[in-house]
Amino acid sequence: MLHFKIIGAIWLGLCVIAAAVFAPELWSMATDQKYGLGTGFHDTGFWVSQFFVEGFLLIGVLLGFGLFRFKRWAAICTRITAVLLLLYCLAFLLMGEFIHYHFAWLIAGLFGLVFASYSLFVVWRFRPYDRAAERT
Repeated sequence: MLHFKIIGAIWLGLCVIAAAVFAPELWSMATDQKYGLGTGFHDTGFWVSQFFVEGFLLIGVLLGFGLFRFKRWAAICTRITAVLLLLYCLAFLLMGEFIHYHFAWLIAGLFGLVFASYSLFVVWRFRPYDRAAERT
């Protein structure tokens, strides 16, 4: 199914790029002598959120591979992940946080909202993994 390949490629591409950029930055923040993990400059919530983001990106990479191969577990996990992304982008746009930043944040928030909606539509509407299981 072309829709699964499209969202799989987008999840895979965006998450690989973001994880590749964010992982070295997270490593340099954690090992910094002045503000690093062992200094106590940032609280536990900060570090938990940073590692949660990296985990979310790595899960997005796995989802991209799974959607590209029409796996049922990937569709189920995409439902959960897309709902989280949809709620995050909707909250970001409704709070108006992009006003304080560059205009590109508005575009990124709208793209996330549309992409999460499209992902939810695809995994709930189309089920190519069910047709593949019936043939065997």
